[in-house]
Amino acid sequence: MATLTRTTLSLNGSVSFGAADATAVAVASQDQVTNVDGRTLLYISNQGGSSDTVTIPVQNSTQYTASGVPVTPSAISVVLATTVRAVIGPFSPSVYNDASGNIQIQHSFTTSVKCLAFNLPLVF
Repeated sequence: MATLTRTTLSLNGSVSFGAADATAVAVASQDQVTNVDGRTLLYISNQGGSSDTVTIPVQNSTQYTASGVPVTPSAISVVLATTVRAVIGPFSPSVYNDASGNIQIQHSFTTSVKCLAFNLPLVF
């Protein structure tokens, strides 16, 4: 398992896929990244030969109520076909953070798959 480092996302310019791919790191079957503030975004690029299912498991399955209706949180699961890039997040700390304040990231395929973790900036 690798611990990813978040990069601060700048609102002053654009981020190209090429630049993000160059900065992203190869993934392991399971990675983690801090999400203490709930402002983590994941940019994932699958340039491999198979689909990658990215899963963010629930760490706290406490049932919540929304407008009086019980809601049980579920894992986030995104399938990235070959040559697909996606941004996933942000993630609710009360649901997806483990005891250390990290989210766990699981990949079904890792060859030529890269990830870049962003810290979503506060906008005032």
